[in-house]
Amino acid sequence: MKISFIVPSYNNLRYLKSAYHSIRTWEDKDHEIVILDDASADGTSEWLDSLKDPNLIIWKNETGKRLGHTITYDIGVKLSTNDIFSIFHADMFVGENYVKNLVKHLDRGKVVTATRIEPPLHPSGREKITRDFGMWPEDFREDDFINFVREEQKRNKDQTTRGIFAPWMMYKEDFLRIGGH
Repeated sequence: MKISFIVPSYNNLRYLKSAYHSIRTWEDKDHEIVILDDASADGTSEWLDSLKDPNLIIWKNETGKRLGHTITYDIGVKLSTNDIFSIFHADMFVGENYVKNLVKHLDRGKVVTATRIEPPLHPSGREKITRDFGMWPEDFREDDFINFVREEQKRNKDQTTRGIFAPWMMYKEDFLRIGGH
C-alpha cells in the first residue's frame, strides 16, 4: 500500500533535507512525497528543482507571501494521488516501519498518529517521548535514533494512545469529505 507524505516547509531547508532523506531511507521508495514550499527564501526552491525523484510532487507558493501550514496541508492533500496521506512536518524524521505501524490501525473515518520523539526543548507528553538525539540536522545521531525506535516498537508493540498530533495519517476521501482543515 502506497501513501502520500504531505510536507509543508517555510525557510526550513536544512530540516527539509533531513525529512526527505528519512522518508526515502526508511520507507518504500514508491511512497509519494508532496513538498509544499511556502514562499521560502532559503534555497528550498533551488534544492527542490535539483531532485530527480519520480514519486515527488512539488508545489511552490511564488506569491512572496506565506500561506501557513494549514492552507498548504490542504493544497498538498488535493495534489496527492494516493488514497492515504500522512501529514509530516519538515523538521520530522521518519523511523523504520512508520507506514506499516500506522496503516495497521487505520480505518475509514479515523485518524491515526505516531508517537513523536523530540529533543528536550518542551515538556514531555503522552504524544511524545523526550530524548536527545541531537538538536540540529547536522548533529543528529541517526543510528542511535533508529536503534531507539526499534527497541520502542518491540516494547510497545500494538499499544495505542488517544490524541491527535503530528505526524498523522488518514484517508484522503475522508479528509476531503469534511472540507479539509
